[in-house]
Amino acid sequence: MSESYSCASGGSIYAGRSNITNMVGLMGDSLTADSYGLTNFPVMNARTGGKLKLLANSGVASETVGNMLSRIDNSYTAGSPGFGGLPMMGRIFVRAGTNNARSNNAIASISATYTSLLNALATYARRVVILAVPPLANTTNNSHVITYNAWLSAFAASNSAVFKFVDDCVNIRNGDDSIKAEYFNVDGIHFIDLGTAQTGVDAAVALASDLTSYPSPISTDPLDVYPAQPQWFVNPTMAGTSGTKGGGFTGTVATGMNVGGYGSGMAGVCSIVSADEGDENQTPWQRVALSAGNAGSALDISSALVGRTVTSVDPASLEAVVECRMTSVDKSKISNVTVMAQANTGEFFVPNTAIHLPDSGLETHTYVIRNNRKRSGSSVPAAINLHIYTNVRTTFAGSVGTLDFRCITLRG
Repeated sequence: MSESYSCASGGSIYAGRSNITNMVGLMGDSLTADSYGLTNFPVMNARTGGKLKLLANSGVASETVGNMLSRIDNSYTAGSPGFGGLPMMGRIFVRAGTNNARSNNAIASISATYTSLLNALATYARRVVILAVPPLANTTNNSHVITYNAWLSAFAASNSAVFKFVDDCVNIRNGDDSIKAEYFNVDGIHFIDLGTAQTGVDAAVALASDLTSYPSPISTDPLDVYPAQPQWFVNPTMAGTSGTKGGGFTGTVATGMNVGGYGSGMAGVCSIVSADEGDENQTPWQRVALSAGNAGSALDISSALVGRTVTSVDPASLEAVVECRMTSVDKSKISNVTVMAQANTGEFFVPNTAIHLPDSGLETHTYVIRNNRKRSGSSVPAAINLHIYTNVRTTFAGSVGTLDFRCITLRG
């Protein structure tokens, strides 16, 4: 009996598992572009264990389906990026059509262009995940959105080995397909953080079963540090208790970390807690139990990174991985957890990666926050620092749940 079989997508299956790589790219308009910060990929990926490795965000604001098609073969590093220069990816996530709908284009007028774009994307990845076109406040334009999504769903169903339609907008529109304004900017087009959060949650539900076979990116090796390994965070297993704290924070902090506040009024208790019994990962957690915070302020967990000499081109990027466990976190008070690494020159070596939360209820979930994108400039800094921010939505005094962090790595 054969131990491997070919897939319709061009991949192979070995011992029942597909060899489709975990590397992904993003294509879209302002709802995808880094400059707007509205892509739900970080939320989706973090909620499903950080299994996917992002190689390129090729979103460009204001673009139509045709614009995306015209630049798809550009270098991923170009000012108007495509996917040229990248290896064959496992998946591309595409959200396209908003600006066509805003221009009152009927589906019949763009279906051929849609087809060309989607087929072109399939030459760069084994799977193309088609995200729904979000609703629009303008009812005439929104009527086109409805027909676009019906067409995209049917297109994906006609070749399900390569294409998958994900309706991650199901909870940001009403039953009549009209916009739920609370998830959108006043322009009735762009998400606010709540929209990014909700669509990320729904995308995670839709894709979770597809990602179960991929390995976790979490490192549990205490020796996984520079210079033996190209890993720049000094203490991935939260060992020791010589970390520092500032402001209104008390308690114990793991070696190499500082817990403090960004802005005024932040306070809490720090502790190092053991992994749960039965957890296959027995790395302890750095816990922060916030007890006070002002709107607009943030918890700031920081650490100085240690790595090889930095030049204007080396490292080209750092991949950040942070496991974050939220337990009964009050989402009316806490809006997100954000990971970034910034040099003393101001250059970002890991761009802001925000895990946005809906604005009500309690959050109990373990996220694996992961980002891997090229650095933002070409400075030669003397130092690079990791920051994990937890932003305050509304002022509070008293318990808002606990935030635990462990297995932090920055590799490159």
